[in-house]
Amino acid sequence: MASANTELRRRCLGQAKRIVIKVGSSLLAESPIGQPAAIADELARLDPSIELIVVSSGAIALGLPVMGIAQRPEQLPLLQAAAAIGQSRLVQNWERAFGVHQRHIAQILLTGDGLNHPERFTNAQNALAALLKARIIPIVNENDTVATTEITFGDNDELAALVCNLVSADALLIYTDVNGLHDADPAKGGKRIPIVTDIETQARPFASSESSSGLGQGGMVSKVISAERAAGFGVPTLILPGRERNILSRALACEDVGTLFVPKSRN
Repeated sequence: MASANTELRRRCLGQAKRIVIKVGSSLLAESPIGQPAAIADELARLDPSIELIVVSSGAIALGLPVMGIAQRPEQLPLLQAAAAIGQSRLVQNWERAFGVHQRHIAQILLTGDGLNHPERFTNAQNALAALLKARIIPIVNENDTVATTEITFGDNDELAALVCNLVSADALLIYTDVNGLHDADPAKGGKRIPIVTDIETQARPFASSESSSGLGQGGMVSKVISAERAAGFGVPTLILPGRERNILSRALACEDVGTLFVPKSRN
């Protein structure tokens, strides 16, 4: 079984050159400067042909302290106001992180609804293609002041899957604060599931056992939905423990880390 799992990882990740990385709110609130720096440092050590698109949550988590709010509120206007405050801080952190390696970034604000409009989809697709051709790293977030889906559920997980389609990504890597999907609550002895080839039977029954940290929304449920959406585009998804050192390099070296969701086209 181990060799079969390794082969699946190689098939899905071994030749990945265009990668979407989604970083969750809990990780960025915990280490708003360190998390971007770690990702930028790893990219600098990888094959220079690898293209990275970052879907970054965290604007709300960075904005709430400025408003003097300790816990995530339920009122949507407060969440939107916090996002407006935190967005510039979030982008500055990414800019500093990649600037150390003489790499430039670009802020891209999208909405899921907007991507359902053919002309807007094409415009976003063309802009992202131009940025990648120029070796600029897109930092994508939902436009939280006018859109609400990812605020109320998802923490940009679904948006990350849509971005995979926009840029024809080879893989989606979701950084989170757990080490993958488990077959039961990990606090009660649940074991990590290394490979998922059938989301309906191998992932959905277990996703609800792992809850959100409270800073983001959706927990493991939204990540499984995102993986399913990405699989529909033929893109494999890897849920990774974002706190671990060198996790990007290890994932692309096809180590047994996190939980890999394999599209049917790759089985």
